Parts: sequence; structure tokens; C-alpha cells
Amino acid sequence: MRLISYATALLALMSAFAAQAEDVTAGNFRYEIVTFVGSDESEAVITGLADGFEPAGMLYFPTTVSHEGKEVKVTCLGWSNHSGHEGDIPVIGGFDNITSVRIPKYMRSIGRIEFKNCHSIEGYEVESGSETYTTINGSLVELSKSGSDTYRRLFRYPSGATATQFVVPADIDFISFGAFAANRHLKKIFLIGGQTLLECWQYNNRSIEAVDCTNSSQYSTDSDGAILYGPIFEGLCPGRIYGKYTVPERCKFLSSGAFCSSQVEEVVFPASVSDQGAGDDMFLESEVRKVTFLGDAPSRIWPGAFMGCRNLESITLGATDGGVLDIHTCAFKGCVSLQSVTFASNTKDISIYTRAFEGCRSLASFPLTSSMKIRSLSHREFAGCESLTSFPFGCVRDIDTRQGYIFAGSGLKTVHWPSGFKSVPRGCFADCRQLEKVYLKDTTTDLYEDAFARSGIVGLNMMGVNWWSRSAFAGCPSLIRLYFPDNGAQVRYQTVDFITDSPQIVVNNPKISWLDEQEECPGVASLYISMVNGGVTVGNGWRKVYVPGGAAELYRQLTSSDVEEMFSYETDPSGTSVRIQPLVAGVKMASVIINGENATYSGGWYSVGKTSEGGSMEVTLDYTVFGNAMTSSYSGIYSGINGIDAADSADDVWFTLSGLRLPGKPVQPGIYIRRSGTMAKKTTVR
Repeated sequence: MRLISYATALLALMSAFAAQAEDVTAGNFRYEIVTFVGSDESEAVITGLADGFEPAGMLYFPTTVSHEGKEVKVTCLGWSNHSGHEGDIPVIGGFDNITSVRIPKYMRSIGRIEFKNCHSIEGYEVESGSETYTTINGSLVELSKSGSDTYRRLFRYPSGATATQFVVPADIDFISFGAFAANRHLKKIFLIGGQTLLECWQYNNRSIEAVDCTNSSQYSTDSDGAILYGPIFEGLCPGRIYGKYTVPERCKFLSSGAFCSSQVEEVVFPASVSDQGAGDDMFLESEVRKVTFLGDAPSRIWPGAFMGCRNLESITLGATDGGVLDIHTCAFKGCVSLQSVTFASNTKDISIYTRAFEGCRSLASFPLTSSMKIRSLSHREFAGCESLTSFPFGCVRDIDTRQGYIFAGSGLKTVHWPSGFKSVPRGCFADCRQLEKVYLKDTTTDLYEDAFARSGIVGLNMMGVNWWSRSAFAGCPSLIRLYFPDNGAQVRYQTVDFITDSPQIVVNNPKISWLDEQEECPGVASLYISMVNGGVTVGNGWRKVYVPGGAAELYRQLTSSDVEEMFSYETDPSGTSVRIQPLVAGVKMASVIINGENATYSGGWYSVGKTSEGGSMEVTLDYTVFGNAMTSSYSGIYSGINGIDAADSADDVWFTLSGLRLPGKPVQPGIYIRRSGTMAKKTTVR
């Protein structure tokens, strides 16, 4: 019997877990309490170690764990057998002080990478009553049934065993993924009868130099030590060192994981198998530096094909006749030396799956042409690409916001976010320390959790943004300014937790609201606001509130924070001229419009040279605050006390000394103009 991919069979045994999973810590471990599809019973999956726990000696897992007054069965160790978790790290990995492991009776799944680099395990034990695991001479064996037949898989040979040779017991049917993981002593293994090597049987082993197939009905070996299954190239032994290896011409197919953990510097694929040269886990954690395809380069890079190939420097990728290229999950994850990727000239439609290039810290560019398009990005595809300083965002058709962290920890310096994307996904640019400039379009309305967290961003024009998570800018060491232009939309301000010394919020949007929300983080940021009429509640959480000239008295009623005018504003008795003088650093006047006409500047005054009817003016000031456009409009502004017209109504109307009408009686102490009927006079409010 032959089985190419054990992972596929295992996934068939365990359905995807329900969306609602609860994380708990009990004893030495962390768990996810889940209910698998088709089951009504909660189960516990071991996903991590409790803080401070360092496994040593015998490692045993509890049979059950208490949760909400019930005993929940512990059924799984890690998720690495499941699609989408190929790039996970082991729950139990790198612990050399573990000498033995006890498996509980309800456990039915152990992740394929578990016990990686645990070099001292002398044997395994299984609790009585288990239907999934048993042991043979200290080796852990997994059981499975097909009809009336029971099959046995050698799951883990003791990593601490010192024998140099091992005859696989006759009642073992399959040798599983990582069966000899972390063992440093084995040099040769012997296969008997129809025993089958499953995908990546050699994972995490660098000692086995030969597989004796003399008594095998399945396999043979060639003079180079390669293992063959008829016309199928099965793989190389992980303990044998190769400079350059060429796959034999007589091989028509390649097994998944063929070069897993191999110590080979260069692999050459003949034309007959070139398009097959990137199957599942093909080069997983191998030493390969160069791969040469004598025929067409592969158009489909399967999950984990080059994952962990720390020496791989470059790769050439192909495409189908229709220009399609698929780069699957974790295809190049952890290829820390990968510097360049070359695409076939006919490439048009590229699918890149989760974590495909995660951790490729030497990848300096992703050279797509304008005719090449990436279908979608969703989760950590380029996370940790420290040398990637730019990216062709215009080549991306869609961004999935459900998972995010697509470019987290990358070396991006400038981002021009495409107009077609409504949101910046969660964590998309988190930890991008070199990122200083981001250009959004007015079509981007939402910034999800951690979107720019801990990045080097200095400022951002929130052109169309009307919602952002409070953590969107968390921990940004250089963020000093956010600018809200007048985009015509209602914007609800959310608290931003700045950590710079003197951050600024510059607001030119008359429809902004919730400016009192910054009270949750008081005295941190200064507010620069262009609205003259004070129509929004400002709140008391601001370090200082900078307002247009003549509006200080009004804003002091809206906040107990210090209020300072950005410029002086003064009208002359004729009502046709205004004097403007910046009072705050970073404020620069651009133009003054009086009664719809551009005013000219002369002798310190802006004027249109015409007398205003009734002594009132409509004045619009265009200026910048630290380079950000601001507009302040003064409507119905009068030149002084004598210029305030009487009204027929007997109700009192209040103005500031500069002629700004207040929405009601002032609540802030000061001197105001009070109009009662036909009389207008200065009034002191205490």
C-alpha cells in the first residue's frame, strides 16, 4: 500500500473546530476549549505552556482539564496538522531536558512538528485505554482503522536512543512525518516488506545516511543514496551531504517532501519533472542554496515547499499558459537568505496565500510589472521582510481585513495605499520601524486594530477616515500629528494614545465630533481646530486647544484645557479690512477672502477696497498649520459695538469682543457684548 500524503488523511479525521474557542490556562499548559464540527462535547487542545514552565524529566499531559465545573478531555497537542497552521511553532520544541513523554488516553492528535529539537527523549509511554496511540520498544506508534484493518504508524522514534541502526518493526505499516525527529545517532534504517515512507519522514533529522531497501517491496536506492519508488523520486537521506544533485532522468514524478531536511546545496530538475518541482514541503528546512529547472519553472508552489530553507538565495517562478501563478501557504516562510524572486514574463494572475514570504528578511524587492496582478492578500504574506523597503500596492486587487498583519515588521519606508481599499487591515503595518510616510486616499475609511502600531509613522492625513481602532497607532514612537481635512463626511474622533512629547491633532473638518473623547488620555495632545463657531464639544483631555483668532472666549466655555488663538483677528471700523497676524509657530496665512473677493495685503491689513453694507463682513481665511490646510470662516462679523445691529426680538444675544455670536449666555468668565433689543453694550460675566 502507498500513501503519498499523511497530512491529508489526518485532516480527514479531524474536522475544523468551531469558530468560538476559549483560551484557558490550567496547571502547566495553555489550552483552547473547542467543540469540533459534528460533536456536542467540548475538548481541550494544548496550545502553549504556562508562564514559567520549563519541561524536564518526564513530560506528562493531563487526561482532563477542569473548565466551568466540568472535566474536559485533553485530545490534541498543537494545531500543526491543520491547514493554515503549517507555519506554527511546536508547543513542545527545543527542550533538551525532557527524558520521557507520557501521552494521555483521550489524545487523538499530536501536531506533526511536536517534539522538534527535543534531543534527549529516551522513550514514550501511553496511558491505558488509548485508542489512538501505543508504544513499541519505547517508540510512539499511532493507530488508525480502515474497515476491519488496523494500521500502525511509527510516529516518534526516541530521540535520545543511541543506536546507529534501526530495523523498523515488521508490524509498522507507515513511517510518519518527523518519525526520527531530533535523533542524532541513527545512521541507517532498514525497511521490511510493504512499509511506506510518508511525506517528510526525515523531518528534523540530520543523521540518517542510508535507508536499506534490500527487503522492501516498495523502494530501491541508487548509487547516490536516493530513495526511489519505481518512477517516483522519493527523496534523499537527511544525513548525507551533497554539493549538487540532479534528479535522475528516469524519474517521472516527485514525492512530497522529497528534499525535506536534506543537506544538499543545489538541486537540478530535468525537464521531465520541472513543473512538479515545488510540491508540498518539497524542500522543508533543507540546506538548499540553488534550484535549477531545466524545463519550465513551476507555476504552482505548494504549501511549505521551501519553508525554512535558510540558504536559498533566489528563485525563478513560472506561470501557466494563461499566465497563472499560485504561491501557497508558507511556501517561502523563513527563507532568511532569499534576496530575489524572478517571474516569468507571461505572468498575469498571481495568488499569494498566507505567510507565503513571512520572515524572508533579505528579500529586497518584489518586481511585478504593471500587467501582473496579485489576486488578494490576507495574512502575514510579507511579515518580517526587513529588507523590503517598497511594494507595488497598485498590483494588488483585493485586501482581506479578517486576519491582517500582511506587512508587519517589514522594511517599508513609504506606502501609497490604493484607492480601491476601504480599510487598512489589522496590524497591516505593525512594527514597520522604517515606515515614516503613508498616503491614504479619501476612499479609505477604516483603520483596523494595530494598523500602524509601533511603526515609525510621523504623521498621517486622515483624508477619508471616519473610524479607527484605538490601537491603530499604539506605541508609535515618532507619531506627532494626525490631520483631519474637510472631506464633507461626519467623522467621530477616537482617542489616540500618543507617546511623543508634543503631538498634535489638526482638525479642519466642521463635521467632526467626539473631540471630548481624548479625555480618556488627558493632557497628551494639542488640538488645532479651524472652526470659528465652536460647534463641537471639545472636552478637557487636551494639552492645549489652539483656535482661530477671536474664538478663544467661546472655546473656553467648551473645555477647561488651556486655549490659545493661532492668529490675531481684528476688523477696522469701515468693516472692509481685517488684520491677521500668526501667533503660533507652524501657522502660515495663504489667502484672505472678504465678501467673496480675494483681499489684497497692504500695511498690515487685508482689504477689498469696498464698504460693506450694514457694516458686516463674510471673511474666509485660508492658512496652513504645519503644512496642513486650514480654513476659518467668519460669518456676520461686525466691526465693533456700534456696528452690531439691533433686532426686533427682545431676547438677549451675546457676542465676543471681536464680534463672534455665541450660542447662548457665556458660561466662561470674561467681557462680552450683550445685545438686548436695540441696545448693545459690554457686559462682564463673573
